[in-house]
Amino acid sequence: MSTHDPYKESLFVRILISLSSHKALLGKIFLAVLAIAFAVAWLMPEAYSTSAIFQIKTKEKTSLPSQLTKGLKMLDPLSSDNAGVSTVMAIFDSRQLAVEMVEKFGLMNKYHTKWMHLAVKKFQSNLSVVPFAEGIIQIEFTYPSQDSVKIIADSILAYVDLKNRQLAISKAKIEYEFLKTQVDNIDSSTNAYADSVVFLLKKYNMADFRSQMEMGLEQLAKIDQELTSLNSEKRMMETDNSGTPLRIKQVQSIIGFLNGKQKQLLQGKPVTVGDSKFTFTAPYESIPELAKEFKFMETQIKKNEGYLMMLLPKLQDTKISMVENTPTLTFIDPTYRPGYKSKPKRSMIIALIVAPTMFLAVILIILMDILRNPEYASDPGRKLFRYVLSKSV
Repeated sequence: MSTHDPYKESLFVRILISLSSHKALLGKIFLAVLAIAFAVAWLMPEAYSTSAIFQIKTKEKTSLPSQLTKGLKMLDPLSSDNAGVSTVMAIFDSRQLAVEMVEKFGLMNKYHTKWMHLAVKKFQSNLSVVPFAEGIIQIEFTYPSQDSVKIIADSILAYVDLKNRQLAISKAKIEYEFLKTQVDNIDSSTNAYADSVVFLLKKYNMADFRSQMEMGLEQLAKIDQELTSLNSEKRMMETDNSGTPLRIKQVQSIIGFLNGKQKQLLQGKPVTVGDSKFTFTAPYESIPELAKEFKFMETQIKKNEGYLMMLLPKLQDTKISMVENTPTLTFIDPTYRPGYKSKPKRSMIIALIVAPTMFLAVILIILMDILRNPEYASDPGRKLFRYVLSKSV
């Protein structure tokens, strides 16, 4: 008669035998767990989701001088290429939006009015906002009512658009005052430079400063040329004794006369050179300073005119933005009424409850069977298991 040796059985066979002997218990556990899972899945409140994708309307940028750009940056430190997205994201995250929607649609549910923060937190957890590139944003809103979810989502977007418009108008007013001040300052500066030019022209009785200066320098050059020629002739006559005393005296007399004319010209006195009489009313010594001053004023006037050419279109756009009340959100994919619920996923909930519970039940049944079966009394693993179990208990 052969004796049964439990160690000759494979582990898989031993497990099958153990489970087979407890199939009724496993069936009862399965049915009980399945009933609980169904109850949990069907008791969970249904929720519906709607979404929308939109782009934030932005104005075309106007190139401005660096000083004015820095000034505008100081007025709005958060301004950047992504400022529109940042502003809209801040509105979505604001507590005021949540409070407005909770009060408007009575979303307090079971919460007492003094626990508004719980309703706000719940609302914010149901609203998802994801920014993309190029000022594009996607939102998703979840709510238990299939009919109300789209209405609430549209109200959220309308609130965000309204707040964004109000902020844009407020910002435009600040920018307009800043730019208007800059334009007024540039106008005043240009007028001051123009007045200075007129004053200098009247002071020196010059209709055209450049032509007067060129004519004066031309006359001085003629005198210098004659003086150079006469001094050269004088030195030659004195060196080789080729000149008569009368000629030497004539040359000296002419040199003295021309030196006198040069001095008169430098002092701004009337001078006749050749057949023409010329009066340079500004002393020659002041020509470099006058020229520099005229050049500086001319440069500043041109620079101011350039600033105005850049500022005036920006000022006009800002003035329009102050009264503009057009939508700031352009919808790529508007909200919709959902055709089916987004949660709960009942099949997934049932599977997540039943599968782990049944696995745990199988493990416990196998272990308890091992502990109760006398055939495995000499099994070292059984002894170790019972020892660990007794210590833990």
